[in-house]
Order: sequence, then structure tokens, then C-alpha cells
Amino acid sequence: MYYSCRSYIGAYGTPFWSEYWENEKGSHLFGLISSGADISSNRQIINNINQTYASSLKDALKFAGTSRVGLMMTSGDKVFFIATTGIYIAVKRDDKLSYFATLPGLIISGNLKNLDRFVISNSRNFIKTVIDQPLNSEIDIPENISAAVIEIHHDQAAPSPQYVSHSPTHQVRRRRHYHFFIIILILISLLVGYFVINSKNKKQKLATARQNLISRLDQDISKKDLSSAQISFTELQNSKIDQEILDKYSAAIKKLQNPLEAFYDTKIINEKAAYSKIIFSNNNLILLDPTNSRLDQLSLLKSKKELNTSATIKSISDLAVDKDKIYGLSPDKIYLLNGIEFDEVEALTTPALDFQSWNGSVYVLFSDTIKKLNSSTPWLAADEILTTPTSIAINGKIWVLSVNGKLTPYLRGKKDKFVPSEKLSLQNAKNLLTSPTTEDLVFSTDDTIYVFEKTGNLKLKKSLENIKIIDIAADFGQKSIYILASDQIIYIINLP
Repeated sequence: MYYSCRSYIGAYGTPFWSEYWENEKGSHLFGLISSGADISSNRQIINNINQTYASSLKDALKFAGTSRVGLMMTSGDKVFFIATTGIYIAVKRDDKLSYFATLPGLIISGNLKNLDRFVISNSRNFIKTVIDQPLNSEIDIPENISAAVIEIHHDQAAPSPQYVSHSPTHQVRRRRHYHFFIIILILISLLVGYFVINSKNKKQKLATARQNLISRLDQDISKKDLSSAQISFTELQNSKIDQEILDKYSAAIKKLQNPLEAFYDTKIINEKAAYSKIIFSNNNLILLDPTNSRLDQLSLLKSKKELNTSATIKSISDLAVDKDKIYGLSPDKIYLLNGIEFDEVEALTTPALDFQSWNGSVYVLFSDTIKKLNSSTPWLAADEILTTPTSIAINGKIWVLSVNGKLTPYLRGKKDKFVPSEKLSLQNAKNLLTSPTTEDLVFSTDDTIYVFEKTGNLKLKKSLENIKIIDIAADFGQKSIYILASDQIIYIINLP
């Protein structure tokens, strides 16, 4: 005996999820589930049913919970049905269509007949649509409708040979030899036919299983359900499907893992672009290119404007903005853009690592202290020690980022309390950002974005495959992070 099967799964509304499956464990199980629960819960229901149905079909259905489930089990020439409320089961035998009165917990059983066609569905009307259709026909499936069609095929039995007992001995012997030869041919034909049909059935089941996996994977990817997509992809890999199809879905899952969106290619501004700094100010991105002596402005609507091309830019390594003022930092000087040229504001006696503006004042980070511009004494208390600092950001407190990823807040020059939910041990942590309007602290390494809350909770750790980060800027109002990468493309991701 073998089966021809076809599943029909309509588009998913909200909330709705459905799947058809088969299982072989002594008896053959056909199942249909439709539910508003999450996918992982429904997959667990299917797994529990598969482990239980062979010993007790009624116990297996108990795992359905609030999901709608219909089960059909065949054993030899016997068939058994059980279903929850909301699932309909029908059979077409010869030209007669019959519906089973499925009550919760009630098992219906009977004998199988060749070419019996069974339908399990969550819609009684849809059963009428598919019951007479060829299994390979194209049918429009309404939203939130699902069904499975199972058709029964019995193998043909070999005919028995007839002998003539009153024939002469040599004729009887010859006829027996002839009949024996015919029997052998019939047996060989049946054996070959069995292997051909069995192979065809296996291929058909494998093709159906693969198609179901692909459909499920498409749905997981469209819903951006990374966890379920990875599970479905692993099952697809185990089905030994074509490498071209695996490569397609592997790329789609990588995109889910790393959903970077290219915002702008800076080579549009300058073909030889070598931008090293990006900051966000007044719905614009300000870009610094010391190599080509360029300071450019890019609006979020992607209109560009040249701000400055003076020779001083070659020595500037960092930028800070305070309202309409743009400051530049070189290792030994701080500049202010006057519209035409960068004017020197203050000379520095030791190399600076980073700087920020706050309420009209400029704060400068050195390897061992923090100073306020135009102040004769350091802002940081004398007994406070900085350990390999790389970057600062200000939101009332001054936050210092160390090269290993440690964040330390300072208030009025003294260390304040901050307990991170996860202690990091990084290399080259840099580009610290915050704002008075946000609870977020954002920084990066060369390939990963980190977002902490000021409470210490780690909100985001996003690795960017094949992207080397040069600098980042943040629009905290719109919850966007702009990433200046080594390929001189600006990428954008969303803050959680």
C-alpha cells in the first residue's frame, strides 16, 4: 500500500499558523495543525504527538491544547481518525462523499479501500473544493485555510496459475515448466514494480517534505523569525537539496542575522573618498576627510554640501558640534570653524584622545585626565585614575570608554556608580555616543555595535560580518545608528 498526498496552506493572517506533516512509526500518521500560538509551541505539539500516537491516538491528541489538530492513522488495512473542535474530516469512496462526526476525544475507525480519498481541513467548504481535484491542480487557497488530501493505493496481487490434470505426462511437465517460468516472470515484474513504486513514493514523499520545508522557511524569513528560520534551514540541509537552493537561503538567513541597510555611498560626494569621522547634527551628517582636506555635510534626504576644504583639515582627527558651532581636534590644537577657515582656539601641551562640547564648554580627554577648555585646572579630580581611555560622551555626566569596553561615569570630576549587566573584555572599543534625550550609551569595536542603558543593562550586541567600522553617529530621536565603514559606505541600523 502507498499514499498520494497533497497539502494546502493558505496565507497567514494574524494570528494564524498551520502545517501538515506525516510520521512513520509502525503505523503511518497524517496530521494537520492550525493555531494562533507561536511557531515553536506548535512544533513542540507536533513532536509530542509523533512520540505518542503509536501507543495511544487519544493520548496524542491531548497535546493539542488550544490548537486545532486533526490526526489520521493507518495500520494495515485499518484507518483511525481523531480531531479537536474546528477540524473536519471527510472521505470519498467511489462516488460518495461522507463527513465524519468528529467529537473531541472520539476515535473513528474503519477499513481502507483502494482509491479512498480522505480530506482533513479546518474548513468544511474547502473540503468540497479539493475533494474532486487532481492532486497536482492549481487551487486558490483562502487566507487562514489549510487542508491535507490523502489518497489510498493498494498493490495488485499476482494471479494464480491454472493446471490441467488430465494432460499426458510430458505435456503436464512442459506446461508446468511453462507456468513456472510465467510465475517467475510475474514475481520479477512484481518485485521490480514494487521497487519502482517504492522508490517513486520515497521520492514523492521527499519532494513533498522538501517543498513543505521551503514553504516553512519562506514564511520564517518573511516574518523575520531568525530562530525558526535557522531550524528550518538545518532540516533543509539534511534533506540533501540542491546546493544552489541552500546558498539562496543561507544568504537570506545571513541577511536576517545582519540586517544592514546601505544608506549612502560617500564616493558619490568624492570619488577618492577617505572619510574618517561622522557626526550627527540638526538632521545632517557631517563627514571629515583629512586625506583629501574635505569637510562635507549630508542631509538625511541625501542632499550634499561642501563645508570646508582648507589645508588645516589635514591635521584634524576628530569633530565636535555644539548647536551651530563645529570644533576640530588635532593632536596639539583645538579649532573652531568660522565659516571660511578653522581658527585655532587653544594649543594643547599633550596629545588629546577625544573631545566633546557641552553647554558651550569643550571637554578634552587625555590619557590621564579630562580638562575643560580655558580652565587652568583639570576637570577630573586629582585622585581619579583613567585606564587606557579611548572616548568620552556627555549627558550631564561625563562617560569615559576604555579600550577594553569598560564604561565609567564621572560627576563633578568624581567617579559615579555604574554596574553593567555584562562585563566585557574587548579590543579597540571606541566611538562612545550618548545624549541628554536618551538612556542609551552606544559604542563600537572594529566589527560590533554595543548599546548599554544607563542602568547597566546591555540592550544590544550586534556583530557586523565583513564590515569594518571606522566611526558611528546616532540620531537618538529616530533611534538610528549610522555606521561609516571602511568601504566608505554609510550603513544604518535601528536602535532597539
